[in-house]
Parts: sequence; structure tokens; C-alpha cells
Amino acid sequence: MRATFFFFGGVYLLGLSWSLLARSRLGTSFCVAAAYPLGLLIWALASWSVGDARLSSLSGSVGPVWVGLVAAGGVAQFWVSRQKFSSHDYWILGSGTILFGLSLAAALRWDLSVWTYDSHVIVSLGRSIAYHEGIPSLLAPELTSRGLLQAMMHGASLLVDQPYFYAAPPMLAVSFLVLFGTLGCRALEGPGRVSARTACLVALTTVAMGSSYLMIVHYFYMHENFAAATFLFLFCACYWFAEQEREPAWLAFAFLFLLAFSLNRVEAPIVAALLLLIAHSQSTLPSRTLNIWLSSYLIGVLAWYGVLLGYFGEGHFHLRVGPHVLNTGRILAIQGGLAACLVVGLAIRLPRFSGVRRYAAGVLLGILGVGIFSALILRPEHMATSGLAMLANMRDPAWGGTWYVLGILCLLSMVRARPRFHQIFTLGSVALIAVVYLLSFARIPYMVTWGDTGHRMSLSAIPLLFFYVLISYGPTTLGHRLGGSGVAAEGDAQG
Repeated sequence: MRATFFFFGGVYLLGLSWSLLARSRLGTSFCVAAAYPLGLLIWALASWSVGDARLSSLSGSVGPVWVGLVAAGGVAQFWVSRQKFSSHDYWILGSGTILFGLSLAAALRWDLSVWTYDSHVIVSLGRSIAYHEGIPSLLAPELTSRGLLQAMMHGASLLVDQPYFYAAPPMLAVSFLVLFGTLGCRALEGPGRVSARTACLVALTTVAMGSSYLMIVHYFYMHENFAAATFLFLFCACYWFAEQEREPAWLAFAFLFLLAFSLNRVEAPIVAALLLLIAHSQSTLPSRTLNIWLSSYLIGVLAWYGVLLGYFGEGHFHLRVGPHVLNTGRILAIQGGLAACLVVGLAIRLPRFSGVRRYAAGVLLGILGVGIFSALILRPEHMATSGLAMLANMRDPAWGGTWYVLGILCLLSMVRARPRFHQIFTLGSVALIAVVYLLSFARIPYMVTWGDTGHRMSLSAIPLLFFYVLISYGPTTLGHRLGGSGVAAEGDAQG
């Protein structure tokens, strides 16, 4: 148990040593809150790199690599951050670390984990990779069905002599809720101290989002979907803040969290590419900066799917019953889609297309609509079954009316002044739900059950829509004019 505590603490410290590099630009509160999710990404990438290099001992190699990464973050902090910590910074750093430690102690004290068949596959994959001290040819094809990030995370349980990391889901949930609250306060009042009224409003919104029965189940569910929802929310929120505050440092975190989202589920890059095109077409940030981040992310994910393509030909089925989620044709199709996204994303930022840029998101949704219509024509009964199952699952009383409330509030917001760059949340959520529905075309129909794939994937839209509701209604609720608080109104002049 003590080793597990120090492992999670080490992940937090790893993320903190690098997130604090942006402290002078983004604030200490965000850097501390984002430390654990960022640490998960760094850990997954570092441990995969060590394991895939077939080093002599994964357990013997990860320790020095880990220490080296933390030390490198500390050295970079010394050279890059010239601004000294204030007493308020130390208070935030100390209280945030204590909160993380107390939450971790509670998560380790009680095993409340929820398991399904997929949970066993994810944990077994990670532990098998750690046991074989790398990714053997027999196991390699499994990564075409399960995301790398969760596998590498749970594989570390073998290194600390634990059967599984039941504390992993609740610790990510704690980080998510703290981040939602932190970003919500900043959105309404800007950086700095927050009034009691704003803190109460953000706390009530966070409770409304996070207190339904099924949301709480996901806090303890040994699966990939809540992590996917967390990373997708962080991408959208960081990108939105980059647009609001005209601060490029937000983009670094946005694309790191988008990478984490893409490594969390094998179909995630499809959603990521669509949201990227929506954001890229609506953004008023400098094209050169956006194109650098867009290209870096897409080239990296294209390379990863090239690795998956190589893995697919290495071995045979090992953990799954039945075919893998991806096959050679699907991997090539995703790579083609990502390459097309790169070309379109770069082209749409050219000056000659500035006049049509505003319509790009609508065209994209129109293409998704045509895809849905075509799927209904080709497999009417199949798609009708999936669509009705998705609607039935959203009406599940265990959601506590979450989807009803979000639907009504989002519709009413259309006749109000809306926040600038709201499309990343609103159109992004529509695109996400549309993709989830379309994915059912190539699999068995979705089912009416809380653990259904379509139901779990739709979870990612909830934080996006709640944050949109907060920034849309929050300023007027607090007595501010939209655009007169921390939230700029749509159509306001860009600074």
C-alpha cells in the first residue's frame, strides 16, 4: 500500500514538475490542478518508450527514467521561470498537494472499484506488458483494441506488487472535479482571486454535473471512458482559454491533453480530428501558431497508428474474445482521415479562405448528417436500434435528468448572447454524439444498458455542455453583462 501511495504521488510530482513551467502565464492553481492528468500522460509515454525499446528490465529502467524526467522538469523550472513564488503561490501549492494526498489516502483505504469484462481486459493487458518487460509480439495486437494510456497506467501495479490500481479512477475524478471548478472560476472572473458568489455558483454547477448516480459510478469504473471525457474536456477548455485570453501557453496544454485523449481509446482520434477542424476554423489566434500545434499533433498520431499497423501483424489474439476493434483497413482509413484533416486544417487558415472559414464547422456537421442519412438508408433497422438505445440510455433515471436539463438549457441559450468561441463546446458535442452514433454502423447495435459502448462514449459530451452552460448563464446570474466579466461575448472585438 505504501508503494502504491508513493507511485501515485510520483505521478503527481512528475506532472507538477512540468506544469509549473507555465505558472507565470496560466497561474499556480491550474498548474497544480493539472499536475496529475499531465503526469499520467508523461508516465504512459515514458514507460511505453522504455518497454517498446525492449530494454533489459522494464522495472529496472523506469525508475531512472522517472527520476530523470522529474529532475529535467525541475531544471527547466529553474531556467525558464524567473518569477519567484509568492506566499499565495506557496499556499495554493501546499493546499493542492495536501488535498491530493488526503484524497489518495482515502482512495487507497476503500476499494470501491466497478468491474466489467472490459475492465479485466484493460488491467490484464497492462500487467502482461509489465510482466513481459515490454510489448511482446503475442500481446502487441491488443493495442488495436485498447488504448495505450490506461494499459501503461495499470501495468505499473505489477511494479509495486499490487493486483490492480483501484485508486486510479477516483484519483482522476478528483483531479477532474478540481479542474472543472478551477477553470470555471477563472472563466467567470479571470485570473486571480475569486468572489464567494462565483465560487458558490461554480461549486453548484460542479455538483450538478458530478452528482448523478451514473457519473459517480464512472468515478470508480475500471475503464477508459471517464478518462477520455476528462482529457477531451481539458483540451476544449484549454483551447477556449487560449482564445479568450490570447495566451498561446494554453495551447500547449490543450494539445497535450488531446494527445492523452487520443491514446486513451483507439477510435478517439476520429473525434479529435473533427473537434480540431471545428476549433481551427473558428479560432482567431495566429495561424502560424495554430498550424504548428495542429501539424505536431496530427503527425504524432499518424506515426502512432503506423506503430499500431505494425503491431497488428505481429501476433495472434490473446485477451479478447472475437475480432479486434481495429483491423488493417480501419487503421489505414483512420490514417487517411487524419492526413485529410491535416491538409484541410492547414488550407483553411490560408488568407484566400478567410471568407469561407466561418462556414467550415457547418459544412463539417452537414457531412456528418449525410453520413448518418446514408447509414440509415444502408442499414435502417440496425441504425434505428442503435439510435433508440442511445436515447433510452440518456433517459435513464440514474442520470438524474442530466441530459434533459442540458438539452433545455442549451436550446434556450440560442436566443441569448453566447460566449465567444462557444462552438468548441456546442458544435463539438454535436459532432461527438454524431460520431458515436455513426460508429455503430460497423459493429453490433447499441443496447439499452448502462455499460453499453455508445452510452459510455456519450459521457464525454456532459462536461463540455455543463461548462458551456456555466460560461453562458454564469455572468448574467452573477449580475454581469456577458463580455463584462471574464467571458467575452460572441462578436466582441479581439484583443
